[in-house]
Amino acid sequence: MESGNEGLLTLAEAARFLGVSKISLRRWTRNNTLLCVRVGQRKDRRFRLEDLEEYVNTHISRPDSAADATVPVPLRSQLVLNSVTMGEAASHA
Repeated sequence: MESGNEGLLTLAEAARFLGVSKISLRRWTRNNTLLCVRVGQRKDRRFRLEDLEEYVNTHISRPDSAADATVPVPLRSQLVLNSVTMGEAASHA
């Protein structure tokens, strides 16, 4: 990761964290649905983990009944596990 960008996830890392495509993330940031930080000369998108967690808490619905349980939604425990895994991968790089 570039100097000064510690703690920020790349577009690919954020997409993997949320379980969505990079195209969706680009659309959400363009529409101001999801916050991002622009870095470098190319103005690449970077994402704060706190902003991704806030997005999950406010935009991803949880099933209220067993009938809704067939709708796939990322579970918070999976997101936390993914963030730990990404952190370990970064420390080994």
